[in-house]
Parts: sequence; C-alpha cells; structure tokens
Amino acid sequence: MNETSLYLFAFFSALLSSFLLAPVCRFFAVKFKVLDAPSSNIKTHKISTPYFNFKKFKRNTIRLSNIVLAWFN
Repeated sequence: MNETSLYLFAFFSALLSSFLLAPVCRFFAVKFKVLDAPSSNIKTHKISTPYFNFKKFKRNTIRLSNIVLAWFN
C-alpha cells in the first residue's frame, strides 16, 4: 500500500466511524440531559443542543486517523 492510499484509508475510515458514532453520542446526550439550553440572549440557538456531538466527531476523526497511520507504519 503506497503512502497516499494509506492516508486516504486512514482519513476515510476515521470519517466513517465518526459518522456512525455521532448519532450514538447525540442519543446519550439527550438521554442523560447533557444539553445546552438557550437560557440567555447571547445564545443563538432556539432549541436545546447536545454539548459534545461535534467535539466527539472531530476528536474521533483525528484520533482514529492517527491510530490507523500508526498501525500501518
């Protein structure tokens, strides 16, 4: 496997797993009420929003890319 395809494989496998984990994180955030409620005029959202949905997505993509790259090197 050449280096370019290795990086593409690492990125897309991490991206796919993050897309699969994001709804799971959102489900548990709603279930356990880990939500940011629009309680002041500063906040622009109108409904409650899970705290850690996008953060987990971004963090998982970076971590899994690093794991896959370390595994093949």
